[in-house]
Amino acid sequence: MRKYSIAAAIWIAAAAFVLPGCSPAVQPQTNQPSDEKGVPVPASTWDTILASARLGSAAKTYMVKTTGTLIQGSLHSSYSVYGGVNPPDRANFGFVEGNDYTKFYQQGKAAYYYDNGRWKQTQALSDINPYASYAAIIEAAAKRGVKLVQLKQEYVNDEYCDVYRAILPGDIANVKPNWIPDAMEGTTGDIQYTFYVGQTDHYLRQVSTVSVGGLPHVGSMEADVDTVFFDMNQPVAEVTLPKDLVQQLENAGN
Repeated sequence: MRKYSIAAAIWIAAAAFVLPGCSPAVQPQTNQPSDEKGVPVPASTWDTILASARLGSAAKTYMVKTTGTLIQGSLHSSYSVYGGVNPPDRANFGFVEGNDYTKFYQQGKAAYYYDNGRWKQTQALSDINPYASYAAIIEAAAKRGVKLVQLKQEYVNDEYCDVYRAILPGDIANVKPNWIPDAMEGTTGDIQYTFYVGQTDHYLRQVSTVSVGGLPHVGSMEADVDTVFFDMNQPVAEVTLPKDLVQQLENAGN
């Protein structure tokens, strides 16, 4: 697997963080993920899932954790993104890949990433709210009449969730904002999406994708990505300016 620099890695992590649907696409294979074990539900169930994504999109603060496994031949690579999001334009999260760790902070149009002991300016993400991207995907799937099935209930953090699965066409699942780098451009095959909707608070609590395909400049690759939301509208999810960034900026002004 191609080895990315930390600077490139934070953008790839952010791409998965904001829109996990940009994973490579599912291609026919013997063990291709499917929805065969689910129970078909009415098309109107898409409205329930869409409402859960819109409810999350309206949250003022929340925490999010994305974990991904990328497989290219015999090589496996895992990464994770963890942090707080305060829509519309504040975020603070850490990114781990192997032994590499970096941080990303954004407030408005100002953005920084932490590399080799220092914060460096970078381009601000045009859309930091993954809920908005999920809502757009769900709405498109509902309009297309994509088949939806229900799986067994699962517990996500502190909430029992109703679980739904669909195989989404690539032209829906691969809708991307224009800031995603070329390295994340995938094919247009189908992608398996699994949605976890809280039974009590009705938030979209988790989204999982499974996809297999090819990426330019990288080759054939398989990707499994899980994004979990928690601490909705809780003080712990408040994004504040990192203390070490404050110190660095103050020292730069002296």
